[in-house]
Amino acid sequence: MRIPQTNVVAGKRDVIGYAFAINGKINSADVYASNALFTKLWPKLLKSTAVEAVGEKRSEKTFDAPAVTAVRRFIAEGKAGSARVKHSAQSSSMVERENDQAVYYGTEFKPVPPAVSSHSGAGAAAPPPPVQIHENYLAK
Repeated sequence: MRIPQTNVVAGKRDVIGYAFAINGKINSADVYASNALFTKLWPKLLKSTAVEAVGEKRSEKTFDAPAVTAVRRFIAEGKAGSARVKHSAQSSSMVERENDQAVYYGTEFKPVPPAVSSHSGAGAAAPPPPVQIHENYLAK
């Protein structure tokens, strides 16, 4: 299947993710750490989204796109639930959350704290907070 390329994100430096719906129902959403990462992945994301939509049962009915508030609620609710660390390494970890509506997967990069000189007299520096590289929300 050939998916036409789209420039819908071209020149939009504030775009870091997308959500898509099939037959009017939010299916999933992906959020990335940066516009550069998102735009690099966008053509493959678009193609995989189109393939998934084609695989769904067709409907003769037409559907409106979900409202922005519904997408925001979907993402907020997707983060609900207790976190389970699925994989952890020195510099990264993958977290999973699940609730009745969705499953959430988050990949974090854990920056290494700066080295503290023994001559500085200061205590150990607090580790920098993790950086969210990718968040994926899947509707059940």
